[in-house]
Amino acid sequence: MSNRCLVLKKHKNYKTSPWKNGLGLTSEVEIFPEGSDFSKSDFLWRLSSAKIRESSSFSSFPGYDRLLVLIQGQGVLLNGNHLAPLVPFFFQGETSIKCELVAEEVLDLGLLFKRGEVSAKMSVETSSSELIFTKQLTFIFCIQGSFAFQGELSAPAAVVAAMAAEQVEAMDCLKVSEPCQLQIQPSEDLIYVRIEIQKI
Repeated sequence: MSNRCLVLKKHKNYKTSPWKNGLGLTSEVEIFPEGSDFSKSDFLWRLSSAKIRESSSFSSFPGYDRLLVLIQGQGVLLNGNHLAPLVPFFFQGETSIKCELVAEEVLDLGLLFKRGEVSAKMSVETSSSELIFTKQLTFIFCIQGSFAFQGELSAPAAVVAAMAAEQVEAMDCLKVSEPCQLQIQPSEDLIYVRIEIQKI
């Protein structure tokens, strides 16, 4: 689904690629600029999700900053410090980090963004009937529950009525590329990660 400022990315269409250190796989939601070669670190930012099945060291990304949140599982130890689920964590890409599981495998959502060229924020939010977007670029990554939407509140009523309602399910991601307001019908258990990205 796509219109003037909304693009729905279904999780079944995410691109899978190996970690930079070769110790796992990542599902890429989006990389910018489109067509960038992740292995060459020629991108401005990349949003992706990865399953951590065993303790290992994070890949190094000099010149990039990182935001990370655990969206499934009981948490990890990062250099001995506990990171609980649903708590965004910021660190520099060149920082040496040893990741240890505290129980079973975990699933994370991470954003890599070029230091000095891109700024970003990440938050975990719950059910709401309206989403307001004021930034240049926002992603809504659904981690639990679902929500339906039909169009922008500012769009003409006839245009909205002609659009088919879209369903955002767990692991799907809604990309919003312009300021707008969106009326949604959320499930009671909806939890999502909101990522705001802006060029400096």
